[in-house]
Amino acid sequence: MKCVKCEGRMRLKRIGATAVDQCDTCAGIWLDSGELARLLGLKDVSSLEKPRAIDKRADEKRGSCPRCRGEGKLVQITSTTVPDVHIDTCPTCGGQWLDAGELAALRDEGGLRPLFKLMRKLLEA
Repeated sequence: MKCVKCEGRMRLKRIGATAVDQCDTCAGIWLDSGELARLLGLKDVSSLEKPRAIDKRADEKRGSCPRCRGEGKLVQITSTTVPDVHIDTCPTCGGQWLDAGELAALRDEGGLRPLFKLMRKLLEA
C-alpha cells in the first residue's frame, strides 16, 4: 500500500494483537476502525518506528483513504485531549491516519505520563 501523505510504502507492524500499517519514509500510521483505541490502551508500542523528524507540513496535506481506494477523502478531526493533534479520518470506513509523532502525543509519551507513573510508584512504597 502507498502512503497517504508521501510517496513511501506502508509496512505492516504488529503491536500485541493489533496490526497497523506504518510508512517507511514519513513514519505516519494508518489505523483501521477501532485500532487507535486499542493502541492508546497498550503499555508498549515500541515496535513502531520513531520518526526521524516531525514534518509539520504533513498535517496540512489531505490524503485519500487507502482502504476505500480513494473513495473517501480524509477529514481532519481535532483531538479532544491534545488540541495540536489532528486525526485524519475516513468518513466512509472509519479508518484513521496519524502523522509522525501524533501517537506519542496522544499517549502523552515524554509528557506528564512518566511523571505520574513515578509519583504512583513513590506513593505505593
